[in-house]
Amino acid sequence: MKKLIGLCVLLTLMGCSKQKTPVSVEEEQQKAEDSTQFTESLEVEPELFGFHSYELGELVKNLMPDAQKNQMLEVWQWDDLANDAKIRWVTEGYKEKYNSNTLSTMSSREGLVRVHQLGERVSQLKDRKYEVPWSIRYEGKDAKFGVNLITLQPKTNAMISFNDPIPSLKKQGIKITAICRQSFAGEVIDVSLLEARKKQPVYIIDRSSGGSGGKTRWLELSLQNLSTEWCPDDSTE
Repeated sequence: MKKLIGLCVLLTLMGCSKQKTPVSVEEEQQKAEDSTQFTESLEVEPELFGFHSYELGELVKNLMPDAQKNQMLEVWQWDDLANDAKIRWVTEGYKEKYNSNTLSTMSSREGLVRVHQLGERVSQLKDRKYEVPWSIRYEGKDAKFGVNLITLQPKTNAMISFNDPIPSLKKQGIKITAICRQSFAGEVIDVSLLEARKKQPVYIIDRSSGGSGGKTRWLELSLQNLSTEWCPDDSTE
């Protein structure tokens, strides 16, 4: 009987010694980051700590509306990706602002998101070297008419560029067809049509501007073909 009791006590102690140590949020995030295989170790801004990073091509593909039979959407809705776990929306709903000079209304909604391109991230040196968050911004005229344009760019006051987005887009199975190119006074605009399986085609406008002081780059998405406005003096050959 004593041997049986002793065995039970021993098994109990062994069970206690094998109890799992609670895993912190930081450790869980680190595991997710490790699986992404970033090319460099960077600090994450506090406002996005705990949020996972988007591959740029994946984010763009998620912004491409699902294809619908016999219907082509011309605008996005303000609640598109509203519950996306990787995006921190900083605007409640959307904002409308009336311009008395142009007698027009402009609406917007903005969020922050962590973005990488094949493991590489835009960075900025502060007290430590930080990953630069990206802004995702919805824009439209009167809010009731929906979102006409989506802008994606690193959120910083400094002039910062990023790598060519095409490799990241291709990794997600997105077909890219060049539409037009505009180059004038240090600003370059490249417009392409994006197509993917079960997705409605979307136009991507890759803009860059700069000079001796540096270069900045940003992307715009549109469901409408406005190439004559984007490239009035098309410089493609």
